[in-house]
Amino acid sequence: MRLFYWTPILVLCSVALSAIAQPIPSLNAPTLDGHFVALPRDLPAATILIVGFSRHSESETTTWEKQVRTTLPHTNYYDMAFIADAPAFVRPMITKLIRNKVPDFVHPHFLVLSADEGAWKNICEYDRAAPDAAYVLLVDHTGNVIWKSHAAYSADSLSTLRLKADALTQR
Repeated sequence: MRLFYWTPILVLCSVALSAIAQPIPSLNAPTLDGHFVALPRDLPAATILIVGFSRHSESETTTWEKQVRTTLPHTNYYDMAFIADAPAFVRPMITKLIRNKVPDFVHPHFLVLSADEGAWKNICEYDRAAPDAAYVLLVDHTGNVIWKSHAAYSADSLSTLRLKADALTQR
């Protein structure tokens, strides 16, 4: 009889955990400095992925990138710009513009991507009402999503992210 009462709670907890612990899509792409990154294979204990799906997400992703880089200096991160909506013949020019605009010290952490955008939108829980948002993911060494947000940067969000990243690196 008691198990009957606990069953809905156990089911809800299981659903909540499986919804959060989704693996990121695999990718093999060059950073802006030319080094290839294979995700999730190359992930350390904790990695923050800052994903932008539109040209206008630049300010949001840059804000998050600067805060992550300065506040969490020992946590790996990648800034990921998707340019899949641009025509294929224009993408090299866009990549060159991005490379020129992004500071050199960020190049090893910056990926310009055009493949699997749909899978990434799915894992980020892309919101059509927020196409210019920065989608921030914290993933573990296997690529499982531990935390995610597409809210505008705030000190509270960064604090939550820092606590979760620290917990991953101390395992």
